Amino acid sequence: AWCHIGDNIHSDYEIPVKYGINAKLFDYVKLMPFEQKAIETYENNPIVQLTIGCAKNIRLNNSENNEKYMLGSSLSAVIFAPFIIWLLKQAQSRGLNCIYFVARDGFVLKKMADILIKANDLNIRTEYLYGSRKSWRTAAVDYDNNELNKQFIISLLWKYQKISETCNISEEELYKIVPKEFDRKKLKPKMFLKLKEFLLNSDDFINLVIKKNKDKKILASKYLKQEILKHSDKNICFADIDGSAYTMNAMSSIIHSFTDKKLTSFFAFSTTELFKPINIENNFFSALKIPYAGNVIELLARAPHGQTLGYAEKDGNIIPILENINNIIFEKWKFDDYIDGIQDFMSEFNKYIKFYDYLSFESQLLSNNYVNFLLNDIDKNTAEILGCINHSLSEKENREFAPKIGIVNAIKYLFLDKIQTENILISQMRSNIFSRKIIEYKKNHPCFRKDIINILINKKKRQAQFTLLGFKFNFANIIWKNN
Repeated sequence: AWCHIGDNIHSDYEIPVKYGINAKLFDYVKLMPFEQKAIETYENNPIVQLTIGCAKNIRLNNSENNEKYMLGSSLSAVIFAPFIIWLLKQAQSRGLNCIYFVARDGFVLKKMADILIKANDLNIRTEYLYGSRKSWRTAAVDYDNNELNKQFIISLLWKYQKISETCNISEEELYKIVPKEFDRKKLKPKMFLKLKEFLLNSDDFINLVIKKNKDKKILASKYLKQEILKHSDKNICFADIDGSAYTMNAMSSIIHSFTDKKLTSFFAFSTTELFKPINIENNFFSALKIPYAGNVIELLARAPHGQTLGYAEKDGNIIPILENINNIIFEKWKFDDYIDGIQDFMSEFNKYIKFYDYLSFESQLLSNNYVNFLLNDIDKNTAEILGCINHSLSEKENREFAPKIGIVNAIKYLFLDKIQTENILISQMRSNIFSRKIIEYKKNHPCFRKDIINILINKKKRQAQFTLLGFKFNFANIIWKNN
Protein backbone atom coordinates (compact mmCIF):
# COMPACT_ATOMS: atom_id res chain seq x y z
CA ALA A 1 0.00 0.00 0.00
CA TRP A 2 3.10 2.21 -0.03
CA CYS A 3 2.59 5.26 -2.29
CA HIS A 4 5.51 7.58 -2.93
CA ILE A 5 4.70 11.13 -4.06
CA GLY A 6 7.34 13.64 -5.21
CA ASP A 7 8.19 16.31 -7.78
CA ASN A 8 11.43 14.82 -9.21
CA ILE A 9 10.63 12.69 -12.24
CA HIS A 10 13.73 10.50 -11.75
CA SER A 11 14.19 9.97 -8.01
CA ASP A 12 10.54 10.37 -6.97
CA TYR A 13 8.86 8.56 -9.85
CA GLU A 14 11.05 6.42 -12.13
CA ILE A 15 13.14 4.80 -9.37
CA PRO A 16 10.19 3.83 -7.09
CA VAL A 17 8.27 2.41 -10.09
CA LYS A 18 11.36 0.37 -11.00
CA TYR A 19 11.17 -1.30 -7.56
CA GLY A 20 7.43 -1.92 -7.79
CA ILE A 21 6.40 0.98 -5.57
CA ASN A 22 3.23 2.85 -6.41
CA ALA A 23 4.45 6.34 -7.34
CA LYS A 24 2.76 9.61 -8.28
CA LEU A 25 4.53 12.57 -9.83
CA PHE A 26 3.55 15.85 -8.21
CA ASP A 27 3.58 18.61 -10.83
CA TYR A 28 4.60 21.47 -8.56
CA VAL A 29 3.50 24.94 -9.62
CA LYS A 30 6.28 26.75 -11.46
CA LEU A 31 6.85 30.47 -11.74
CA MET A 32 5.37 32.09 -14.82
CA PRO A 33 7.77 33.87 -17.24
CA PHE A 34 6.90 37.35 -15.98
CA GLU A 35 7.19 36.21 -12.36
CA GLN A 36 10.61 34.64 -12.92
CA LYS A 37 11.90 37.82 -14.54
CA ALA A 38 10.53 39.99 -11.73
CA ILE A 39 12.10 37.77 -9.06
CA GLU A 40 15.47 37.99 -10.82
CA THR A 41 15.18 41.77 -11.05
CA TYR A 42 13.89 42.44 -7.51
CA GLU A 43 15.22 39.41 -5.65
CA ASN A 44 15.52 41.16 -2.27
CA ASN A 45 12.28 43.13 -2.39
CA PRO A 46 9.82 41.77 0.24
CA ILE A 47 6.73 43.25 -1.49
CA VAL A 48 7.64 41.50 -4.74
CA GLN A 49 8.35 38.22 -2.93
CA LEU A 50 5.09 38.40 -0.97
CA THR A 51 2.95 39.25 -4.01
CA ILE A 52 4.36 36.59 -6.31
CA GLY A 53 4.24 34.02 -3.51
CA CYS A 54 0.56 34.82 -2.97
CA ALA A 55 -0.21 34.39 -6.69
CA LYS A 56 1.73 31.11 -6.75
CA ASN A 57 -0.17 29.76 -3.74
CA ILE A 58 -3.47 30.48 -5.49
CA ARG A 59 -2.34 28.41 -8.47
CA LEU A 60 -1.09 25.68 -6.14
CA ASN A 61 -4.44 25.38 -4.38
CA ASN A 62 -6.62 25.82 -7.47
CA SER A 63 -4.98 23.48 -9.96
CA GLU A 64 -8.33 22.56 -11.50
CA ASN A 65 -8.88 26.14 -12.73
CA ASN A 66 -8.00 27.07 -16.32
CA GLU A 67 -5.49 29.46 -17.84
CA LYS A 68 -7.96 32.39 -17.80
CA TYR A 69 -8.26 32.01 -14.03
CA MET A 70 -4.47 31.90 -13.77
CA LEU A 71 -4.11 35.01 -15.95
CA GLY A 72 -6.49 36.92 -13.70
CA SER A 73 -4.95 35.80 -10.43
CA SER A 74 -1.29 35.97 -11.40
CA LEU A 75 -1.02 38.88 -13.86
CA SER A 76 -3.98 41.27 -14.04
CA ALA A 77 -4.78 41.33 -10.31
CA VAL A 78 -1.11 41.89 -9.47
CA ILE A 79 -0.93 44.85 -11.87
CA PHE A 80 -4.06 46.55 -10.52
CA ALA A 81 -3.96 45.65 -6.79
CA PRO A 82 -1.45 48.37 -5.75
CA PHE A 83 -3.59 51.03 -7.44
CA ILE A 84 -6.75 49.80 -5.69
CA ILE A 85 -5.06 49.90 -2.27
CA TRP A 86 -3.69 53.39 -2.97
CA LEU A 87 -7.09 54.54 -4.24
CA LEU A 88 -8.92 53.38 -1.12
CA LYS A 89 -6.30 54.98 1.12
CA GLN A 90 -6.63 58.24 -0.81
CA ALA A 91 -10.41 58.14 -0.43
CA GLN A 92 -10.08 57.58 3.33
CA SER A 93 -7.54 60.34 3.90
CA ARG A 94 -9.59 62.84 1.84
CA GLY A 95 -12.92 61.94 3.41
CA LEU A 96 -14.34 60.61 0.15
CA ASN A 97 -17.12 58.15 0.95
CA CYS A 98 -18.09 57.20 -2.62
CA ILE A 99 -15.99 56.16 -5.59
CA TYR A 100 -17.48 56.12 -9.08
CA PHE A 101 -15.73 53.53 -11.26
CA VAL A 102 -16.09 54.68 -14.85
CA ALA A 103 -17.04 52.18 -17.54
CA ARG A 104 -15.57 50.16 -19.00
CA ASP A 105 -12.17 50.12 -17.35
CA GLY A 106 -13.81 50.45 -13.96
CA PHE A 107 -15.63 47.11 -14.15
CA VAL A 108 -12.73 44.97 -12.93
CA LEU A 109 -11.43 47.69 -10.59
CA LYS A 110 -14.77 47.95 -8.79
CA LYS A 111 -14.88 44.21 -8.12
CA MET A 112 -11.38 44.36 -6.65
CA ALA A 113 -12.16 47.40 -4.49
CA ASP A 114 -15.38 45.87 -3.16
CA ILE A 115 -13.46 42.88 -1.78
CA LEU A 116 -10.98 45.04 0.15
CA ILE A 117 -13.73 47.40 1.37
CA LYS A 118 -15.72 44.51 2.81
CA ALA A 119 -12.70 42.64 4.23
CA ASN A 120 -11.35 45.74 6.00
CA ASP A 121 -14.74 47.21 6.97
CA LEU A 122 -14.04 50.51 5.20
CA ASN A 123 -16.64 53.28 5.21
CA ILE A 124 -16.59 53.59 1.41
CA ARG A 125 -19.22 52.67 -1.13
CA THR A 126 -18.72 52.18 -4.86
CA GLU A 127 -20.84 52.97 -7.92
CA TYR A 128 -20.46 52.00 -11.57
CA LEU A 129 -20.84 54.93 -13.97
CA TYR A 130 -21.63 54.26 -17.63
CA GLY A 131 -19.77 56.62 -19.92
CA SER A 132 -17.22 56.81 -22.73
CA ARG A 133 -15.47 59.06 -25.21
CA LYS A 134 -18.44 58.70 -27.54
CA SER A 135 -21.07 59.59 -24.96
CA TRP A 136 -19.30 62.55 -23.30
CA ARG A 137 -16.82 64.30 -25.58
CA THR A 138 -19.12 65.78 -28.22
CA ALA A 139 -21.87 66.27 -25.64
CA ALA A 140 -19.56 68.47 -23.54
CA VAL A 141 -18.66 70.95 -26.30
CA ASP A 142 -19.94 74.34 -25.16
CA TYR A 143 -20.09 77.93 -26.45
CA ASP A 144 -18.37 79.37 -23.37
CA ASN A 145 -15.67 76.79 -22.64
CA ASN A 146 -12.77 77.69 -24.92
CA GLU A 147 -10.24 75.47 -23.15
CA LEU A 148 -12.46 72.38 -23.42
CA ASN A 149 -13.25 73.15 -27.07
CA LYS A 150 -9.53 73.43 -27.77
CA GLN A 151 -8.97 70.01 -26.20
CA PHE A 152 -11.87 68.66 -28.24
CA ILE A 153 -10.29 69.82 -31.50
CA ILE A 154 -6.87 68.41 -30.59
CA SER A 155 -8.31 65.00 -29.67
CA LEU A 156 -10.46 65.08 -32.81
CA LEU A 157 -7.40 65.49 -35.01
CA TRP A 158 -5.81 62.31 -33.62
CA LYS A 159 -8.12 60.57 -36.10
CA TYR A 160 -8.88 63.40 -38.48
CA GLN A 161 -10.18 61.05 -41.19
CA LYS A 162 -13.20 60.38 -38.97
CA ILE A 163 -14.08 63.96 -37.98
CA SER A 164 -17.58 63.84 -39.46
CA GLU A 165 -18.37 60.43 -37.93
CA THR A 166 -17.07 61.44 -34.50
CA CYS A 167 -18.95 64.75 -34.52
CA ASN A 168 -22.21 63.24 -35.78
CA ILE A 169 -22.24 65.46 -38.88
CA SER A 170 -22.31 64.57 -42.56
CA GLU A 171 -19.44 65.10 -44.99
CA GLU A 172 -21.60 67.62 -46.85
CA GLU A 173 -22.22 69.62 -43.68
CA LEU A 174 -18.54 69.49 -42.79
CA TYR A 175 -17.32 70.83 -46.13
CA LYS A 176 -19.79 73.70 -46.03
CA ILE A 177 -17.60 75.00 -43.21
CA VAL A 178 -14.19 73.40 -43.82
CA PRO A 179 -12.55 74.38 -47.16
CA LYS A 180 -12.22 71.44 -49.56
CA GLU A 181 -8.46 72.05 -49.77
CA PHE A 182 -8.36 70.15 -46.48
CA ASP A 183 -9.09 66.82 -48.17
CA ARG A 184 -8.49 64.47 -45.26
CA LYS A 185 -7.60 61.53 -47.51
CA LYS A 186 -4.66 63.42 -49.05
CA LEU A 187 -3.72 65.64 -46.13
CA LYS A 188 0.00 66.42 -45.97
CA PRO A 189 1.79 67.56 -42.78
CA LYS A 190 1.77 71.26 -43.72
CA MET A 191 -1.93 71.18 -44.55
CA PHE A 192 -2.66 69.22 -41.38
CA LEU A 193 -1.28 72.10 -39.28
CA LYS A 194 -3.40 74.56 -41.27
CA LEU A 195 -6.50 72.40 -40.72
CA LYS A 196 -5.76 72.35 -36.98
CA GLU A 197 -5.40 76.14 -36.92
CA PHE A 198 -8.60 76.56 -38.94
CA LEU A 199 -10.70 74.37 -36.64
CA LEU A 200 -9.28 75.99 -33.49
CA ASN A 201 -10.49 79.36 -34.76
CA SER A 202 -13.76 78.30 -36.38
CA ASP A 203 -16.83 79.32 -34.36
CA ASP A 204 -18.98 77.92 -37.17
CA PHE A 205 -17.54 74.44 -36.68
CA ILE A 206 -18.05 74.50 -32.89
CA ASN A 207 -21.59 75.82 -33.34
CA LEU A 208 -22.37 73.00 -35.79
CA VAL A 209 -21.06 70.35 -33.37
CA ILE A 210 -23.17 71.82 -30.56
CA LYS A 211 -26.27 71.96 -32.77
CA LYS A 212 -25.91 68.37 -34.05
CA ASN A 213 -25.32 66.98 -30.54
CA LYS A 214 -27.90 69.02 -28.63
CA ASP A 215 -30.07 66.02 -27.70
CA LYS A 216 -26.98 63.99 -26.81
CA LYS A 217 -25.89 66.73 -24.41
CA ILE A 218 -29.30 66.90 -22.73
CA LEU A 219 -29.44 63.14 -22.13
CA ALA A 220 -25.82 62.94 -20.93
CA SER A 221 -26.51 65.76 -18.47
CA LYS A 222 -29.68 64.05 -17.23
CA TYR A 223 -27.87 60.73 -16.71
CA LEU A 224 -24.97 62.25 -14.79
CA LYS A 225 -27.35 64.38 -12.72
CA GLN A 226 -29.38 61.26 -11.90
CA GLU A 227 -26.28 59.33 -10.78
CA ILE A 228 -24.31 62.09 -9.06
CA LEU A 229 -27.10 63.81 -7.13
CA LYS A 230 -28.68 60.65 -5.73
CA HIS A 231 -26.17 60.91 -2.87
CA SER A 232 -25.55 63.93 -0.65
CA ASP A 233 -21.73 63.77 -0.79
CA LYS A 234 -20.10 67.17 -1.18
CA ASN A 235 -17.01 65.70 -2.82
CA ILE A 236 -17.14 63.14 -5.61
CA CYS A 237 -14.29 60.99 -6.92
CA PHE A 238 -13.89 58.87 -10.04
CA ALA A 239 -11.55 55.98 -10.83
CA ASP A 240 -10.13 54.95 -14.19
CA ILE A 241 -7.14 52.99 -15.43
CA ASP A 242 -5.41 54.97 -18.15
CA GLY A 243 -6.05 58.16 -20.03
CA SER A 244 -5.11 61.61 -21.21
CA ALA A 245 -7.68 63.06 -18.74
CA TYR A 246 -9.65 64.73 -21.56
CA THR A 247 -12.69 62.46 -21.20
CA MET A 248 -12.75 63.27 -17.47
CA ASN A 249 -12.62 66.97 -18.38
CA ALA A 250 -15.61 66.49 -20.67
CA MET A 251 -17.53 64.64 -17.96
CA SER A 252 -16.69 67.24 -15.29
CA SER A 253 -17.82 70.07 -17.58
CA ILE A 254 -21.22 68.42 -17.98
CA ILE A 255 -21.49 67.78 -14.23
CA HIS A 256 -20.60 71.38 -13.35
CA SER A 257 -23.52 72.56 -15.46
CA PHE A 258 -25.86 71.38 -12.67
CA THR A 259 -23.75 71.18 -9.47
CA ASP A 260 -20.76 72.79 -7.79
CA LYS A 261 -19.56 69.60 -6.08
CA LYS A 262 -15.79 69.20 -5.94
CA LEU A 263 -14.63 66.52 -8.38
CA THR A 264 -11.49 64.39 -8.12
CA SER A 265 -10.24 61.65 -10.40
CA PHE A 266 -7.71 58.88 -9.82
CA PHE A 267 -5.86 57.11 -12.64
CA ALA A 268 -3.73 53.99 -12.34
CA PHE A 269 -1.54 55.01 -15.28
CA SER A 270 -1.20 58.06 -17.52
CA THR A 271 -0.71 58.40 -21.26
CA THR A 272 2.19 60.38 -22.68
CA GLU A 273 -0.17 63.20 -23.75
CA LEU A 274 -1.99 64.80 -20.82
CA PHE A 275 -4.60 67.54 -21.01
CA LYS A 276 -4.85 70.42 -18.59
CA PRO A 277 -7.55 69.61 -15.96
CA ILE A 278 -10.80 71.61 -16.13
CA ASN A 279 -12.89 71.83 -12.95
CA ILE A 280 -11.47 68.54 -11.70
CA GLU A 281 -8.38 67.44 -9.78
CA ASN A 282 -6.47 64.62 -11.51
CA ASN A 283 -4.24 62.18 -9.62
CA PHE A 284 -2.04 59.50 -11.15
CA PHE A 285 -0.81 56.47 -9.24
CA SER A 286 2.01 55.25 -11.48
CA ALA A 287 5.24 57.21 -11.34
CA LEU A 288 6.18 56.04 -14.82
CA LYS A 289 4.64 56.94 -18.16
CA ILE A 290 4.85 53.85 -20.34
CA PRO A 291 4.29 54.71 -24.03
CA TYR A 292 1.62 52.68 -25.86
CA ALA A 293 0.67 50.82 -22.68
CA GLY A 294 -2.94 51.99 -22.71
CA ASN A 295 -4.47 49.50 -25.11
CA VAL A 296 -2.92 46.44 -23.40
CA ILE A 297 -3.75 47.68 -19.89
CA GLU A 298 -7.35 48.40 -20.89
CA LEU A 299 -7.56 44.92 -22.40
CA LEU A 300 -6.81 43.41 -18.97
CA ALA A 301 -9.66 45.44 -17.48
CA ARG A 302 -12.12 44.45 -20.20
CA ALA A 303 -15.78 44.58 -19.16
CA PRO A 304 -18.33 42.02 -20.45
CA HIS A 305 -20.41 44.75 -22.10
CA GLY A 306 -20.02 47.10 -25.06
CA GLN A 307 -18.98 50.73 -24.85
CA THR A 308 -21.52 53.40 -23.94
CA LEU A 309 -22.82 55.00 -27.14
CA GLY A 310 -25.23 57.42 -25.48
CA TYR A 311 -28.30 57.50 -23.27
CA ALA A 312 -32.07 57.07 -23.53
CA GLU A 313 -35.05 57.82 -21.31
CA LYS A 314 -37.12 54.86 -20.12
CA ASP A 315 -39.83 54.78 -17.44
CA GLY A 316 -38.66 58.06 -15.97
CA ASN A 317 -35.00 56.96 -15.74
CA ILE A 318 -32.03 57.64 -17.98
CA ILE A 319 -30.34 54.42 -19.06
CA PRO A 320 -27.12 53.86 -21.03
CA ILE A 321 -27.23 52.68 -24.64
CA LEU A 322 -24.51 50.06 -24.99
CA GLU A 323 -22.85 48.80 -28.14
CA ASN A 324 -23.98 45.28 -28.99
CA ILE A 325 -21.28 42.67 -28.52
CA ASN A 326 -21.25 38.90 -28.88
CA ASN A 327 -21.67 37.55 -25.33
CA ILE A 328 -21.04 34.02 -26.57
CA ILE A 329 -17.44 35.03 -27.29
CA PHE A 330 -17.02 36.07 -23.65
CA GLU A 331 -18.49 32.81 -22.41
CA LYS A 332 -16.28 30.79 -24.72
CA TRP A 333 -13.21 32.75 -23.56
CA LYS A 334 -14.21 31.92 -19.93
CA PHE A 335 -14.43 35.56 -18.79
CA ASP A 336 -16.14 34.54 -15.53
CA ASP A 337 -13.14 32.35 -14.63
CA TYR A 338 -10.86 35.32 -15.33
CA ILE A 339 -12.85 37.53 -12.92
CA ASP A 340 -12.86 34.73 -10.32
CA GLY A 341 -9.07 34.60 -10.49
CA ILE A 342 -8.79 38.36 -9.92
CA GLN A 343 -11.18 38.29 -6.99
CA ASP A 344 -9.51 35.25 -5.40
CA PHE A 345 -6.16 37.00 -5.53
CA MET A 346 -7.57 40.06 -3.75
CA SER A 347 -9.11 37.89 -1.03
CA GLU A 348 -5.91 35.90 -0.57
CA PHE A 349 -3.64 38.94 -0.75
CA ASN A 350 -5.69 40.69 1.92
CA LYS A 351 -4.84 37.87 4.36
CA TYR A 352 -1.13 38.57 4.07
CA ILE A 353 -0.98 42.36 3.89
CA LYS A 354 -1.73 44.91 6.55
CA PHE A 355 -3.98 47.25 4.58
CA TYR A 356 -3.07 50.39 6.54
CA ASP A 357 0.69 49.72 6.43
CA TYR A 358 0.97 48.43 2.87
CA LEU A 359 3.52 50.40 0.81
CA SER A 360 1.63 50.60 -2.46
CA PHE A 361 4.13 53.06 -3.95
CA GLU A 362 6.93 50.51 -3.64
CA SER A 363 4.70 47.91 -5.28
CA GLN A 364 4.68 49.96 -8.48
CA LEU A 365 7.89 48.12 -9.28
CA LEU A 366 5.98 44.91 -9.93
CA SER A 367 3.11 46.57 -11.79
CA ASN A 368 5.44 48.39 -14.15
CA ASN A 369 7.58 45.28 -14.57
CA TYR A 370 4.55 43.24 -15.65
CA VAL A 371 3.32 45.96 -18.03
CA ASN A 372 6.75 46.11 -19.66
CA PHE A 373 6.58 42.33 -20.03
CA LEU A 374 3.30 42.65 -21.92
CA LEU A 375 4.70 45.38 -24.18
CA ASN A 376 8.16 44.01 -24.87
CA ASP A 377 8.71 40.41 -23.72
CA ILE A 378 5.33 38.69 -23.82
CA ASP A 379 5.50 34.90 -24.26
CA LYS A 380 3.49 32.94 -26.84
CA ASN A 381 1.02 31.45 -24.35
CA THR A 382 0.09 34.81 -22.77
CA ALA A 383 -0.13 36.40 -26.23
CA GLU A 384 -2.50 33.63 -27.34
CA ILE A 385 -4.79 34.21 -24.34
CA LEU A 386 -4.94 38.00 -24.72
CA GLY A 387 -4.82 38.32 -28.49
CA CYS A 388 -8.04 36.40 -29.13
CA ILE A 389 -10.21 38.78 -27.05
CA ASN A 390 -12.61 40.87 -29.13
CA HIS A 391 -11.57 44.39 -28.25
CA SER A 392 -10.75 47.65 -30.00
CA LEU A 393 -10.01 51.17 -28.81
CA SER A 394 -11.67 52.85 -31.77
CA GLU A 395 -13.42 50.40 -34.07
CA LYS A 396 -16.48 48.21 -33.60
CA GLU A 397 -15.52 45.20 -31.55
CA ASN A 398 -16.21 42.49 -34.07
CA ARG A 399 -12.65 41.23 -34.42
CA GLU A 400 -9.82 39.98 -32.25
CA PHE A 401 -7.57 42.42 -30.42
CA ALA A 402 -4.39 41.01 -31.98
CA PRO A 403 -5.19 38.33 -34.58
CA LYS A 404 -2.69 35.87 -36.00
CA ILE A 405 -0.95 37.17 -39.12
CA GLY A 406 -0.62 34.93 -42.17
CA ILE A 407 2.37 35.04 -44.52
CA VAL A 408 0.49 37.08 -47.16
CA ASN A 409 -0.48 39.79 -44.66
CA ALA A 410 3.03 39.75 -43.17
CA ILE A 411 4.49 40.43 -46.63
CA LYS A 412 1.95 43.24 -47.13
CA TYR A 413 3.08 44.72 -43.82
CA LEU A 414 6.70 44.47 -44.96
CA PHE A 415 6.04 46.51 -48.11
CA LEU A 416 3.02 48.68 -47.25
CA ASP A 417 3.35 49.24 -43.46
CA LYS A 418 -0.31 48.29 -43.05
CA ILE A 419 -1.62 45.58 -40.77
CA GLN A 420 -4.94 45.00 -38.99
CA THR A 421 -4.10 44.60 -35.32
CA GLU A 422 -4.25 46.62 -32.12
CA ASN A 423 -0.87 45.24 -31.01
CA ILE A 424 1.77 44.08 -33.47
CA LEU A 425 3.90 42.25 -30.87
CA ILE A 426 1.02 40.10 -29.58
CA SER A 427 -0.05 39.31 -33.16
CA GLN A 428 3.54 38.43 -34.01
CA MET A 429 3.86 36.03 -31.07
CA ARG A 430 0.61 34.28 -32.06
CA SER A 431 1.64 33.81 -35.70
CA ASN A 432 3.59 31.03 -37.42
CA ILE A 433 7.38 31.13 -37.50
CA PHE A 434 7.59 32.48 -41.07
CA SER A 435 5.27 35.41 -40.35
CA ARG A 436 7.14 36.13 -37.11
CA LYS A 437 10.45 36.27 -38.99
CA ILE A 438 9.04 38.67 -41.60
CA ILE A 439 7.58 40.99 -38.93
CA GLU A 440 10.84 40.89 -36.96
CA TYR A 441 12.76 41.80 -40.12
CA LYS A 442 10.41 44.73 -40.70
CA LYS A 443 11.01 46.00 -37.15
CA ASN A 444 14.77 45.89 -37.69
CA HIS A 445 14.52 47.46 -41.15
CA PRO A 446 11.73 50.07 -40.95
CA CYS A 447 12.79 51.65 -44.29
CA PHE A 448 12.86 48.30 -46.08
CA ARG A 449 10.45 49.28 -48.87
CA LYS A 450 12.33 52.47 -49.68
CA ASP A 451 15.58 50.52 -49.83
CA ILE A 452 14.04 48.13 -52.36
CA ILE A 453 12.68 50.70 -54.78
CA ASN A 454 12.11 54.41 -54.27
CA ILE A 455 12.24 57.71 -56.17
CA LEU A 456 13.12 60.93 -54.34
CA ILE A 457 12.87 64.36 -55.99
CA ASN A 458 13.45 67.58 -54.03
CA LYS A 459 13.08 70.67 -56.21
CA LYS A 460 14.32 73.14 -53.61
CA LYS A 461 17.56 71.27 -52.97
CA ARG A 462 17.75 70.06 -56.57
CA GLN A 463 18.07 66.48 -55.48
CA ALA A 464 16.90 63.49 -57.51
CA GLN A 465 17.63 59.92 -56.51
CA PHE A 466 16.47 56.48 -57.60
CA THR A 467 16.93 53.53 -55.19
CA LEU A 468 16.83 49.90 -56.34
CA LEU A 469 17.74 46.94 -54.12
CA GLY A 470 19.80 49.18 -51.85
CA PHE A 471 21.75 50.83 -54.68
CA LYS A 472 21.25 54.57 -55.12
CA PHE A 473 21.46 56.38 -58.46
CA ASN A 474 21.50 60.18 -58.69
CA PHE A 475 19.85 61.70 -61.75
CA ALA A 476 19.65 65.36 -60.70
CA ASN A 477 21.90 66.36 -63.63
CA ILE A 478 19.34 64.96 -66.05
CA ILE A 479 16.53 67.13 -64.67
CA TRP A 480 18.61 70.20 -63.94
CA LYS A 481 21.25 70.56 -66.66
CA ASN A 482 23.44 72.96 -64.67
CA ASN A 483 23.26 71.00 -61.41
